[in-house]
Amino acid sequence: MPISIVKRGAAIILSLMFFALGCSKGPSQDERVLAKINNYEMTVSDFRDEVRMTRGNKSLSLEEAKAKEQLLTDLINKKILIQQALKLNFDKDKAFMKEIERYWEQALLKLLFQNKSEELSRSIRVDDADVLRAFAKMKKRLLAQFVVFSDRASAERLSRAGSNFDGVKNSLKGSITEETTAWWVWRDLPEPIEDILFSLRPGQVSSAFAYADNWAVARLLKEEAVETGQFEKMAPEIRGELLRQKKTEALEKWIDAVTKQARVKINQKLLEEIKIE
Repeated sequence: MPISIVKRGAAIILSLMFFALGCSKGPSQDERVLAKINNYEMTVSDFRDEVRMTRGNKSLSLEEAKAKEQLLTDLINKKILIQQALKLNFDKDKAFMKEIERYWEQALLKLLFQNKSEELSRSIRVDDADVLRAFAKMKKRLLAQFVVFSDRASAERLSRAGSNFDGVKNSLKGSITEETTAWWVWRDLPEPIEDILFSLRPGQVSSAFAYADNWAVARLLKEEAVETGQFEKMAPEIRGELLRQKKTEALEKWIDAVTKQARVKINQKLLEEIKIE
């Protein structure tokens, strides 16, 4: 994973977590029968559940009574068509079953991430010192060079190069897997790398540090001030951002631990034979 695309994200983890946390629990059940469609009885709770899922995707009358009639008519028609599909045994179709399996997996992931996120959140705290450090970082933007090596020895050698940085780097180009020079601000990088970069002064080179399966060195080239609001006004927003960051990192660590415990065996030969179209 190259430095050039490491702008903070953890897209898969974040998307799963927001999916889980964004799904609220439904209201209490109301089993009164609103409509009977052949042998199917639609309860008040069924209607409300359907309305929550479809209302935002449909243009409805501004009059509540007409809007409810529109939604109910659509739902009744949908149930009639579903009943027709069942008569034709489409529910036993293999493609249909695969689709159901996907929804089932999503529901399981939703429940898993929701429960684990709530559990982890109870132990996460953001200290005042964390907020102050983040605010200090917000007041800077840094022009920095990252050089990633395939081995530790090369990274350590470059970290000790001093004023001969470029010369040593050129001599080690056979071991370089990635090189990036860009402007960076707070939250652009994973926190461990961010801490390393923001601890440097212009012209300084970091010690070698582990990066994914490689080793890297950072050199700070230039530093500029960034206009920010007053700390008192910014502090709540910073605290909230740090809290989200810590929740995400805690969830990532938990996922990493769970996946590492699993026993996985891959048929590499078969994998090589598969063509992705």
